[in-house]
Amino acid sequence: MKICLVHSEPEKLPRVQLEHKTLRKAGYDAYILSPKMRSRFRPKLLSAGFRYVGLMVQELLERPDVYHVLNIPDILGLTPILKRAKLVYDIRSPWAEDLRVFGYNRFICWIAEKIEQYLTRHADIVLVVNKTLEKRARQWGAERIYLLPNYPPADFQPTVTPENFKKKQGLSGKRIILFVGKFSTLEGALNIVQVLADVLKEESIVLVMVGDGPERSSIEEFVNSRGISSKVLVTGWVPHKFVPNWIAIADVCVVPLREDMPSAKFYSPHSVRKVGEYLTLGKPLISTPVGEFTQTDLPIKIASLNSFPEAIKEVLRNPPVIDRPDDFTWESSEGTLLEAYEELARSLR
Repeated sequence: MKICLVHSEPEKLPRVQLEHKTLRKAGYDAYILSPKMRSRFRPKLLSAGFRYVGLMVQELLERPDVYHVLNIPDILGLTPILKRAKLVYDIRSPWAEDLRVFGYNRFICWIAEKIEQYLTRHADIVLVVNKTLEKRARQWGAERIYLLPNYPPADFQPTVTPENFKKKQGLSGKRIILFVGKFSTLEGALNIVQVLADVLKEESIVLVMVGDGPERSSIEEFVNSRGISSKVLVTGWVPHKFVPNWIAIADVCVVPLREDMPSAKFYSPHSVRKVGEYLTLGKPLISTPVGEFTQTDLPIKIASLNSFPEAIKEVLRNPPVIDRPDDFTWESSEGTLLEAYEELARSLR
């Protein structure tokens, strides 16, 4: 069975790399479609449309048995249905709700939700990363749903010793608050810098921001205006294999997802990849009370964004011991992915 995995930025998405590796290991002829059109310009909507249409044209020219489409953008799932090909629809977050956070007009958000609903009903297999998205998929008419959490692989480990890495980065003797992710409204990147401005005035504390995104310039402008540029280290985009090095030197990790965003209810410790990565390396973490985070039994400290300064100070005063949760690895999910594809393979015989 030939499988084409599709995402708009596959090199930045660990999940597609792990799925590709798992499918290849199981003997499937799986490959990742590499987008040819990557230009970005203003207006953003036109730029995105140009890239997405280009990738859809690439999809049309492919001849796999199965298209495995990872959202976002979910519009990429329409091409397999147009071709009457088999579709595995891999849902990590709610597209329409995220567009609302970014300020798109109601009509565009309505169209996005209708596409999500259509793909959910017509996909041969629906993969979801948490129970909230599973419930929504069932309500929208999906018949074959598989729960496939967004966990890191068992070998997610630093490539150098934390002491050497910390020294190399000029951070010896510093206590590190760590944010990993896209610098966007969704992830609360600017918000966490703003709320921690006073905490960062303490001599030994540094905020490390691993990632990049549309809010980077606003972050840099803010830290310069507050005179804390020496206390905030922005790394830019880092290849995923080096992310463990940054997590390994952290004293506390933060997940400042915005509580007021429309998509907040859809987030979970099992779907936000960096949560598993932090726990894997035994790091204390603090999250806002969004979605399934509010009911988790995992060792996660829950606090409103405005309470992060006090929560961080408490963790730094009394560092907790964090044990890696059982079965919190990609390898524990591989069986589910292969079960889904075995069902699909039977339908092709």
